Formats: sequence, C-alpha cells, structure tokens
Amino acid sequence: MNLSYGIRPEKLRHRTSLLIWSGVMKKDNKGFSLVELLIAIAISSIVLMALVMLITQAVRSYTKQTALAQIQSDADISLNQMSKNILEATEIKIEKLNGDVTIYTNKVIEKKNSTEVGIEWGYYYESATQQLWYINSDKSEMSLVCDNVTSFDVRISKDSIELDTATIKSIDRNPQIVISLGLQRMNEKRIVSRTFSTRNQLNDNITLGKSITSVEGDKDDVVNTLKVGNTLSAAQIIDYFTDN
Repeated sequence: MNLSYGIRPEKLRHRTSLLIWSGVMKKDNKGFSLVELLIAIAISSIVLMALVMLITQAVRSYTKQTALAQIQSDADISLNQMSKNILEATEIKIEKLNGDVTIYTNKVIEKKNSTEVGIEWGYYYESATQQLWYINSDKSEMSLVCDNVTSFDVRISKDSIELDTATIKSIDRNPQIVISLGLQRMNEKRIVSRTFSTRNQLNDNITLGKSITSVEGDKDDVVNTLKVGNTLSAAQIIDYFTDN
C-alpha cells in the first residue's frame, strides 16, 4: 500500500525533519516575556538605588567627620591660645553687651604723648560677624583668632568664690575661668567648654561689666570689682558665674 499519498519519500523525509527542527526551536528559544522584563528592571532599580544610598551615606559620613575634625582643631587652637593668656593674666575683666563678649587678661602701660596710658589686651567676640578677635582696649589692633563662631561665653566658676547670699565672703587666689566656644562647619555645630586657672594672684583685679539679664526687684549693679565684702546683684550672679 502506498502511504505517502503520492508524496515522494525524499520530500516526506524533508518535511518530517522540518517539523522536528521547528519543535526543538520552539522549546529552546522562548525569549523574554513582558513580565520577566519588568521584574528584571525592578531588580536592577533596587540594586542601583541601594548603591546610590550607600554612596550618599558614605559621603555624608565623610563630610560630617571632616567638619567635626575641623571644629575640634579650631577649638583646640583658639582655647589653647586663650589658656596661655589666662594663665599669665594680671587681671580679668569681663564685659557683655548685645551678644558681644569681651575678656581682658592683661594691662600694659604705654607712653602716649608723654603720658602713661594703660592698654588692656584680651579677646573680643563680635556676634554680628561671628568672629573672635585678639584685641587691645581701644581696638586699634585686632587679630582674628577664629571665624564661624556661633557663641562665646566667659564666666567665673562659683567654686572660686564664697557668697553669703549675695555678699562676697572670700575669693580664691587663683580663680577658675570657664570659657565656652561654639563653632560651626558645614552645618555641623559643637560647643566646647574648658576651665582655666590663673597662675598669678589677681586679688582685686577681677572686674565685671554691666548685667544683661533683667531680674524683677533686683537692684542696679553697683559693684563691678570682685572684692570681699562687696554685694553682687542677682543679675550679675546669673550673667557672670557658673556652677561648672
């Protein structure tokens, strides 16, 4: 019987081979479906986002550490310089006005036009410009110590003075001066405080400026020099002394 229905054996074998090869190709070459493509894109996006976040975090951490290191370096240089001046101080004179703070640590007698004039030297914080200066009392000579100073404060430790209510009973020969310096670098802020002691006996050479705090019922400042027997106002104690 002729099963090829008139088809030659050669053509039948050729068609059979094509059918088998087509089936193999369909099995082995499926390609990417739309769902698989979307999944691949989503995974790639997640990996890329994680990488970007990692790099961003590393940059932020480096920037922060760099800023803090710069702040610490500036604070060390400034406070070490002030430490030397306070250690050798022949006087301590603190003045505060409208956010500005001045501390004089030394007085030098100079002759001007055959007249002896006492020139004081110390540090002046200008709040408007956020700069700390080393100056003389008439501000004819000013040397920049540090910039980007967000705050500056000078106080006398209460451990250096004994009060009976507000009356001074005793003063240490070598009073402790507490200085707080606030600095900012690249949006990072830090306040560094240190306590310094004078080497010289200052006796009655500690002077306070006017009070900046208003205390209801408080008397006006009548005492500027720290001396046994003098009475301080409540505002002076608040503005110029600290428990540290």
